[in-house]
Amino acid sequence: MRTAPATFPPVVPPIYERLATAAAEKNVSLRGIRFSISGAMSLPVETVRVWEEATGGWLIEGYGVTESSPVSVGNSIGPTRRPGAVGVPFPSTEIRVIDPDDSTIDRGPGEEGELLLRGRQVFGGYWNRPAETRETLLPDGWLRAGDIVRVDVSGFVTIVDRRKELVIVGGFNAAPSLGRRAPSDIIVQHH
Repeated sequence: MRTAPATFPPVVPPIYERLATAAAEKNVSLRGIRFSISGAMSLPVETVRVWEEATGGWLIEGYGVTESSPVSVGNSIGPTRRPGAVGVPFPSTEIRVIDPDDSTIDRGPGEEGELLLRGRQVFGGYWNRPAETRETLLPDGWLRAGDIVRVDVSGFVTIVDRRKELVIVGGFNAAPSLGRRAPSDIIVQHH
């Protein structure tokens, strides 16, 4: 890093924590890093604080699922971003928050519900998997993201829980139900 310092690392939260700790232990400056983006898992506010103190730059969070190529919601790079929230929908992206058990019931600002996404980046369906497509993609183009969220009155989305059964492994979400699937059929989603 001393001869060619990084300026923009896009990595998962644990890597930011480890880099900041290692840099402090080895007396290496991270001050050349101006912008950093995080995804794949929840970004703790404390990680943001530590990283921004170490770099003097911004650490922002984005959100997406594989089926929405790949980021649909994000924070701005600057003082309007909100640590702890994944941000607001990107241009040409619509969001809804619904009752997880009834997709016809919308939830209001501040209420928890399942996140739906719609836009040009949303996929058209799973290859040769019509049943999974019907479960995930509603007829009017809304993608069931599988995450339980809250959206405040300003439109900032905060992830609260995960509706789908997944385990985070090294920053990737992997379906743990190996007993019901062949190893070659494991679904992996990157957030």
